[in-house]
Amino acid sequence: SLRLHSEPNLGFIFSFMEDHPDAEIFLVGGAVRDSLLKRPTKDFDFVIRNLEPKKIESWFGELGTIELAGKDFGVYKFSPFGNHNEEPIDIALPRTEQKTQDNQGGYRDFTVQSDPNLPIEDDLSRRDFTINAIAFDCRSAKIFDPFNGEKDLELGLIRAVGKPQDRLKEDFTRILRAIRFSSQLNFEIEETTWKSLVKLAPNVQKKRIIDRKKVYIVSREMLAKELAKAIYANPKNTIHLLREVNLLELLFPNIPTDNDYLKPIINAGITDPTVILTLLLRALGPDEAKALVKSLAFHTLPKNSFLHVDPEDVRWMLEQIEDEKRLANSIDLPGSRFELQFMNGRAEKYVPFLQALGKQDVIEKALKRKQIILEQWNTDHVKHIPRLISGDDILGLGVEAGPKIRELLNRIRDEQLEGKLMRREQALKFLKEEIAK
Repeated sequence: SLRLHSEPNLGFIFSFMEDHPDAEIFLVGGAVRDSLLKRPTKDFDFVIRNLEPKKIESWFGELGTIELAGKDFGVYKFSPFGNHNEEPIDIALPRTEQKTQDNQGGYRDFTVQSDPNLPIEDDLSRRDFTINAIAFDCRSAKIFDPFNGEKDLELGLIRAVGKPQDRLKEDFTRILRAIRFSSQLNFEIEETTWKSLVKLAPNVQKKRIIDRKKVYIVSREMLAKELAKAIYANPKNTIHLLREVNLLELLFPNIPTDNDYLKPIINAGITDPTVILTLLLRALGPDEAKALVKSLAFHTLPKNSFLHVDPEDVRWMLEQIEDEKRLANSIDLPGSRFELQFMNGRAEKYVPFLQALGKQDVIEKALKRKQIILEQWNTDHVKHIPRLISGDDILGLGVEAGPKIRELLNRIRDEQLEGKLMRREQALKFLKEEIAK
């Protein structure tokens, strides 16, 4: 039995079964897979049989907010009261999917039909991989596993449901999902599924015409989401699989794909997608790399997510290593610029990036200078070194708004981080002298 009792947000299940003795409720998808693998999960999807949609809406509406995600899909997003910070729970009717006449492998190239009386096996048959096509009957506490997904979990295999070529052609996003699951779960991709994957992988870059415009069949936002998740889980495996299915050179043209070039990624032990992508794109110029990251839509992932990649961060890091002499001298930069590179902001990504490239001498000297600054101010982080002067202070002394303000703020921060200005009074005196020059 899966431990539904231990999930505080799933208490509604038992009340639901009591109030609807003839209805069936199944936990499906990733939550079942992860529970069987004893992996944590917060992504809960349920399928309810033998109950009309209006009754579902009415009953769940008394326990929280319930919204229909798509009228034709028969999928509701349910958030129990007092559960504002968690992901909504999916409540769905059993569904079948039929390819549209013009299906070209897009994520939504399906006609979806929901039916409260559809057998759960039919609902499971439309899913991508066997390990995701397992259902748990909450009432009987039994597993429904028509495609032997449990066995594939034991074997550590990603296997398509049904004929792999048909299943992947229905939705080319599944090619990326196979790579992502392989990286997240450390699973192999089953041989027949793998052969279809290799054959169909170029379709990830295919375009079609919609409203007289060429658009990717696999949206760049979906591509970025799947790739970033895969990279974060296991960069080495992700890069290896992308190379083996020839997607590495398709998605990242003009990048060497030999082992020597990829070694910093494979050996670094870093999982941050920003750092990994910057290492991968270091053969390009900073602006070219920035444009490519943007075109692949990595910047569209939520900004507060560890998956988000700011194209400007990639450009900036590559710019720093363009000139070896400049890089070596970067530890002697004025305090405000040294702070930006090695103490806050981009430092969390920049230092691991340099480490992966073997720039240990630069890092050691930078860390030594950083330690001196922190000890001087008796703190463990630069954010605890407050600025002595604000922009309002400078405006108050008659300096007009403009670039001069930033220049003066940086000058004072330089002196502050060198230990030459330790108090506000000193900084104000220094500021007046600088303005008078």
